[in-house]
Amino acid sequence: MIASLLLAFLLLLLACALFVLPALRYRGETETVSRDQLNKRFYQRRLHELAHDEREGVVSERARHIEDLQRALLTDIPAAPAPARAPPPRRGL
Repeated sequence: MIASLLLAFLLLLLACALFVLPALRYRGETETVSRDQLNKRFYQRRLHELAHDEREGVVSERARHIEDLQRALLTDIPAAPAPARAPPPRRGL
């Protein structure tokens, strides 16, 4: 009886370790990158690719493609939050 309880406890401990340890390890390795930083990186990478394609002769209308990239970047920028308004003053009777 004690052996089966001990075995069940060890299996439960192993199952918990399989879920908890990867979650702890995952949090420690990730770098928090904001959406703005990702957008900037993507935009810069696309500009470099566009310059490379232009050197290779693949792209002829670079200015139009840059405008498209800028437009896409602007549409991906989240709207600014509305300024917080103070609640109306309470009037006592």
